[in-house]
Amino acid sequence: MKVATIGSGYVGLVTAASLAHMGHAVWAVDIDDGKIAELQAGRIPIYEPGLDQLIAANVQDGRLTFSTEVVEGIREADIVFITVGTPSDENGSADLSSVKAVAKTIASGLDRYKIIVNKSTVPVGSTVLVARVIQENLKTAHQFDVVSNPEFLREGSAVADAMHPDRIVVGVTSERAAQAIAALREKLQDIPEAGFAAFTALHEPDYWLRTTPDQQVRHAHMITDAGAGAGNEAFVTDVSAHAFEGVTEISIFTPTHPRLLAMIAGACTSGGANIVGAQITTTRDGHALDIIRLAREFDRSEDEERRAERIAGAIRALMEGKFKIDDIMKNRPKPKESLKVFSVEPQVVIDNNLSDALTVIEINCLDRPGLLYDLTREIADAKLDIASAHIATFGEKVVDVFYVTDLAANKVTNEARQTAIRKRLHRVLAAGYGG
Repeated sequence: MKVATIGSGYVGLVTAASLAHMGHAVWAVDIDDGKIAELQAGRIPIYEPGLDQLIAANVQDGRLTFSTEVVEGIREADIVFITVGTPSDENGSADLSSVKAVAKTIASGLDRYKIIVNKSTVPVGSTVLVARVIQENLKTAHQFDVVSNPEFLREGSAVADAMHPDRIVVGVTSERAAQAIAALREKLQDIPEAGFAAFTALHEPDYWLRTTPDQQVRHAHMITDAGAGAGNEAFVTDVSAHAFEGVTEISIFTPTHPRLLAMIAGACTSGGANIVGAQITTTRDGHALDIIRLAREFDRSEDEERRAERIAGAIRALMEGKFKIDDIMKNRPKPKESLKVFSVEPQVVIDNNLSDALTVIEINCLDRPGLLYDLTREIADAKLDIASAHIATFGEKVVDVFYVTDLAANKVTNEARQTAIRKRLHRVLAAGYGG
């Protein structure tokens, strides 16, 4: 993941060095030319045990960059941390002038969706203040979210506190999401504060409501342990066999691709795996976080996990262009004879009332090998982007729900285009059974 910290004082330096140490690409920016010159020369303006070695190692490895180009740092980043000082004024209140100035600068550098993390020491309500200042000075239609993540660093042990905190506070707007995050933190004491804050900032509130605590733990380790997202090139997976449920789960975190779901479905089908459920989401920084549930094939969980690893490897090979999806789909399994006599009237419903920003396509039909691949390929060929999807099977019946936009990120509102999409998808459903 790409991160910028604005303000290279005590909090900013410790936060930047800690995030870089975890594998993220970090721009530590400041308007103080003299301070940045000293840092670029390897001279640390504060003393904190272990900080100078941490900074030197990550600068040498290319993960930590110091610069006075604040706007450039903002544009490079997916997540921007505000880490400027807030000294007390004459009446003892926190001076928020630097925080406001940074918020205005962020507005000028906002070139795509970003997460703004307010880590400066500020009074209650400052998250709303930052959001308002950014919105008032924004010259584009790009969206953003502001998250509160106050620091609890002690002089003399700041590096240890950042890497192994005794508590983390993350401010969100959903009470249920906040409860889920708090419960998750109890299970992730091994992940440093900055890393946990970055992970939680990735997700919309519905992620915390639609995933289990076990999935959240596995995702946190999958993403933070690998430094996933650094440079926006990471492809990481996690596999887990669930014997009691009779399924094996593959989680994938990767940069988005217009045909990602088709690649996933194709790799599963070509490997003889039956997808019985899927949850497709897009994180706030534009990555895909997909959960694929496969019907269990082997008795031993070790064998199941090896099969899932092979499928994950095939998905990665497709993403990297090592072979073509059409080639691996030539040998797809034939539909079972039982499916040919089981009757389900196919339905394609397109709805614009269920979501404020996305068009919902719901498909009810008879399941068959390669169905998800055929549908997602057709959706991509229709020049639609899949932002989210929920796949579920009920015996021989499947209900696939896709949340889509056109290539300009708008809803599909034109009735003629909706009719064309329905016809395309109905042809896919009919062709699979010789209809």
